[in-house]
Amino acid sequence: MGIWEWLLLLLLLLLGGTRQAASEHIIIENGDETSIDSISEYGNEFFQADEGWYIFETEEGDFGSVSVSWTDSEEEVVIYIIDYPTPTYNPDRVFDVSWVNSSLEPNYDRVEFDQQCEADNIYLYEFDLEYHDSAYRALTWIFYLNDSYIRNIMFIFPAARIDEINEYAAQMFPDFYTCDD
Repeated sequence: MGIWEWLLLLLLLLLGGTRQAASEHIIIENGDETSIDSISEYGNEFFQADEGWYIFETEEGDFGSVSVSWTDSEEEVVIYIIDYPTPTYNPDRVFDVSWVNSSLEPNYDRVEFDQQCEADNIYLYEFDLEYHDSAYRALTWIFYLNDSYIRNIMFIFPAARIDEINEYAAQMFPDFYTCDD
């Protein structure tokens, strides 16, 4: 298992929460397997090709994780949706802000935690980033899909595009797309 897979597993375990699905439109039944196809189908509801989005990477991890990544036509915005098997040992104590921070640090010149919040068993972490003197923002939601899987949805985008990105986030999480509300 690579370092990124261990770090992602660690983040998921630290976040905790109960194993209640976050929203009706993202529930997968207990025992159902997640797959690249199921994540792609879900993500394509929000990030559509006719709006300039396309899938640029899919991956099935060594320990059962499945991820799909989208980018926009300008290749400035990256959306990650990653499903992880729920750990059998203390999943409520693995993921926290330091894990998200450590997963971002190797890729950016500056990573600064902004705020975190929780609603309806969904955890949202917000970060300010800098890369080659350009300002970026990261939003990460983590929640249980069911007893078998945890989902991580991460948006990384230029800070100047916050209003546009909030529109996409509000489609996915109508009542919880930012900690500011």
